[in-house]
Amino acid sequence: MIGSELSPLDEGAVLNWQFADYPGEVPVRVTKMVRDRLIRFEWPGGETNAETRVEIVFEALGEQSTLVTIRESGCKETQKDLDLS
Repeated sequence: MIGSELSPLDEGAVLNWQFADYPGEVPVRVTKMVRDRLIRFEWPGGETNAETRVEIVFEALGEQSTLVTIRESGCKETQKDLDLS
C-alpha cells in the first residue's frame, strides 16, 4: 500500500507516501501523535484535493488485543471519489 517514505510519524512531520492504485506522491502532514494511542494526519483528498483529516485511534482490549478505529473527515463526495474509495 505505502511506499517510498519510511520516516517516523512524528508530530509536525511532512511525509510523501505512494500508493499502488494512485499515481504520484501524496504529502501527509502529521498533526498529532500519542504513542500507542493516536495518530492524526492530514492530506489532500480526492478529486478536489480538499484537506482531509485521518485519525487512527488504538484502544487496548486486554493484554493481547487492540481495537483500531479509523476516521476520515473533510472529504468532498464526488462520484469519481466514491468510485475510487
